Amino acid sequence: MSTESKRFKVPFWLFLSGLVNLILAGFIAGYLLRPGLDRPRHDRHDRAHFEDMRVLGELMRDSREAAGPQVEAHRAAQAELIEALRKEPFDEALVRGRFAAVRSTDTEMKSALDAALIPKLAALPPEERARLAEAISQGRDRRHRRRDRRGEDATPPK
Repeated sequence: MSTESKRFKVPFWLFLSGLVNLILAGFIAGYLLRPGLDRPRHDRHDRAHFEDMRVLGELMRDSREAAGPQVEAHRAAQAELIEALRKEPFDEALVRGRFAAVRSTDTEMKSALDAALIPKLAALPPEERARLAEAISQGRDRRHRRRDRRGEDATPPK
């Protein structure tokens, strides 16, 4: 009997199945062993956080409703700017004027929002205002960390 006839042959499908299982086991092991799994996380489902965001959302919604005319004027100014940008031939003076109108209506809209929001914030208990400030701060910090991870706002190499 020759050595060639004793050679064990593995069917292709069995080899492929074993390879797929090894890859799957590697993915699972990589997920379970990745760094940072044991780090404490902020619980996004924290009831107090959602309550704070709900209160802030209601305050902002009420303020936007109170500043409705200014919001509409701002949207109209933006629409006029868009039309001026589409116009051919390009009219630089017109576009400059439309940008100025958008800036002006933006300032008026934000002032109206502030005027409607500040009395509502003043009526909140100090603890609730402090929680809202903390929730806003955490949201801002989270957005900046996300941007930094994507490479935005990163300082260019020297």
